[in-house]
Amino acid sequence: MIKRLVIGLIGVFCIYVSNTYALTAFVGSGAFINQKGDILTANHVTIHGDLMNVEYKGKMYKADVIARDEANDLAVLHIKVTNDYAFPLAT
Repeated sequence: MIKRLVIGLIGVFCIYVSNTYALTAFVGSGAFINQKGDILTANHVTIHGDLMNVEYKGKMYKADVIARDEANDLAVLHIKVTNDYAFPLAT
């Protein structure tokens, strides 16, 4: 059960790749659900891109989709975080 979320905008980006170009598009937002780098977002923002990135505090991170709930339009992304980027969860 999610008890706390980090306050702050997390931009979710999809990267579309073809044999001639790569296009990055902002597709949604999300919120950290723990201090391990897991982010709750909408499933519909994750289904069309070949790669996922998230932006937090002006830095871009590669994200992996680790869970989807299509019926409720939810997805969980994961980014690798270090102690330098650790943050307290808001209450």
